[in-house]
Amino acid sequence: MKNKASKRTSISVKLLVIFGILIILALSFLGVISVVIARKAIIEKVEAHLIDKTQDTDEVLDGRIKAFWQFLEGIARASILRDADVPYEEKAEYLAKEASFNSSIKNLGIASSNGIIYIKGIKPTNTGDQKWFLDSMRGNNTFSTPFVSKVTGDFIVRVSVPIKGDNNSVVGVLSATLDGLYLSELIKDIVVGRTGDCYILDEHGVTIAYKDPKLVKDMICAIEESKKNASMKEIAEFEKIAIGEMTNEIYFFNYDGKYTIATFSKMDSTGWSVIV
Repeated sequence: MKNKASKRTSISVKLLVIFGILIILALSFLGVISVVIARKAIIEKVEAHLIDKTQDTDEVLDGRIKAFWQFLEGIARASILRDADVPYEEKAEYLAKEASFNSSIKNLGIASSNGIIYIKGIKPTNTGDQKWFLDSMRGNNTFSTPFVSKVTGDFIVRVSVPIKGDNNSVVGVLSATLDGLYLSELIKDIVVGRTGDCYILDEHGVTIAYKDPKLVKDMICAIEESKKNASMKEIAEFEKIAIGEMTNEIYFFNYDGKYTIATFSKMDSTGWSVIV
């Protein structure tokens, strides 16, 4: 009787152990599945947030640039600027007063049809070979990437619109000089979570706006940097896509030892890529 009772007890213990192990395995499996599902849901939420944030930022920046063009177009319609009989020095004096109404503008200048630009307090300079001038003489508004001025040596952005005569022909160019970190100021408050941020690339992949002004002033291009620095390879591949494609997809890559998720949107006004 004792042997039978002992056997029953032994079998019960074994069954309890087996069922206990099965329950633990089942709970562990459910726990893993729950973590995977939760992680997938979080990533999907982050992806959707990134795309929305990037598109919103893109629209805000486009709006700022187009508003700036409209502001300059209003000045460009002034009769004093369109009148061929008014000396350019007098026009430059008028523009200096107009510039005082916008704190973002360092100065306003007027370029004649032969490329000589007149800015109050600065010696007239030939800018006839510069892209912003040539584009505006063709009737286009421009917003340059940051560069070092040959005239003053300052780090600037140049914004220009055509000045049109009575017959709608272009008779000159109105030019506004902004600080070279103007675009960086526009995006410095854009953050996502604790570590996410925003930057802008021009059509060649050069960083033209970022929270770190040194990267902008040094005109860093990850695509070029990756040729001599292997750690930049993955972000360079992403940025090649960002300056070449129009889709708003999500990309994952490692940068500076960190797992990164990013997306981009193309600006309608300039074609630059906004990355979050």
